[in-house]
Amino acid sequence: MRSFLPPLASVLSAALLPFASTGCGESENTGTAVSANVQRDQKPTASAADEATLEAGNTNFALSLYSQLSPATTADNLFYSPYSVSLALAMTYAGAGGATATQMAEALGFTLPESRLSPAFDALDLAIETKPASAVGADGASFALNLADALWGDETVKFAPTYVNTLAANFGAGLRTVDFVHQSTAAEAAINAWVSSETGGHINPLLAPGDVNPSTQLVLVNAVYFNAGWGTAFDATATKVGTFTRADGSTVQAPLMSSGSTATTYMKGKNYQAVELPYSGGTTSMIVVLPDTGALSAVEGGLGGSFFTHVTSQLSSNYSINLTIPKFTIHGASVSLVPMLQGLGMKDAFEAGTANFDAMIPGGGTYISDVIHQAFIDVDESGTVAAAATGVIGTASIARETIDVTVDVNRTFFLFIRDVATNTILFAGREDDPTAQ
Repeated sequence: MRSFLPPLASVLSAALLPFASTGCGESENTGTAVSANVQRDQKPTASAADEATLEAGNTNFALSLYSQLSPATTADNLFYSPYSVSLALAMTYAGAGGATATQMAEALGFTLPESRLSPAFDALDLAIETKPASAVGADGASFALNLADALWGDETVKFAPTYVNTLAANFGAGLRTVDFVHQSTAAEAAINAWVSSETGGHINPLLAPGDVNPSTQLVLVNAVYFNAGWGTAFDATATKVGTFTRADGSTVQAPLMSSGSTATTYMKGKNYQAVELPYSGGTTSMIVVLPDTGALSAVEGGLGGSFFTHVTSQLSSNYSINLTIPKFTIHGASVSLVPMLQGLGMKDAFEAGTANFDAMIPGGGTYISDVIHQAFIDVDESGTVAAAATGVIGTASIARETIDVTVDVNRTFFLFIRDVATNTILFAGREDDPTAQ
């Protein structure tokens, strides 16, 4: 099992029980696309209530996962994509049954029955991927918020047709067959190449040598790519090197961007401040939560779905913010999420002989051997580029007086990149050292 390193992109890779091989040729293993009987449902029938239920569950999971990740990290910077993990595991959940499914639902915050959960994810994905008009990306690139899903299966495995169709209809995930038995290295390379392509080259590689092997039956993969310019860009000439205080009280000299006086939303909590930084187009934003001096542990201990919902619901627009915030990059290595998911109660899925994924591979004896995640973020004066991948191996408003506020983000802070309309946390993290990548 991998050691925990700074995060993340998620590949849900489930190494599975050994199975009999029927033999394969030695042709180049780049994957063969298998057509599903259905197309992606572009107009899912999920109700507004189901979508709201899913969004709330995803938010709770996002911060529950943070509580598991934070004590485990060996680095002080932390960045991950909870939505990528949710998507990859939702595709896995569609093939789970019995206690395995019950534990997964409780750990992941899935309260809808699977027959309504997958369509709700479909509706949420389509809403998130809707491109805002006239939006631009960072550094002159095009705005991007792209989600991609895929199922890589060994060519000898017989997947349940209903499962393959569920992935195709609700996640747009196609099935590609590979030869894990004889050409596992080539299969691994093909998956890594797909992830790299879907994440702008920022997640490469996701899988390390040996993550897939001849006993692997499938790898479910989600990839997320985000590239957005700020609604109001920072003036690069105003960026100055300044002192940033880390959680342990030590300091580093880091490039600090300054916004000048900018109208945006803000709220003051009991022992923290929160400010919203909108991205171009207005459909996404970064929420920065800055604990008061000496209150880092208290704020971190209170992070949860209700905290995030409270913060975003209390943001007020009658402020003009003088903001200082560091430029930073976090590029984490691939990490195993198994201990964290087990800590949330998802246990049977990782146990050979106990896991129940018969709805995915009837009688296949399949279990999840690993859930691998990796993420990347780069924040500068022009905007934000972020990417992540997860793999499962199987194995309003009245005019008000403007209030001037100065927010100096010159000490450890938390950040959340969200889809505004659904309040979905796409990425989350803690920045403790802007000079470390």
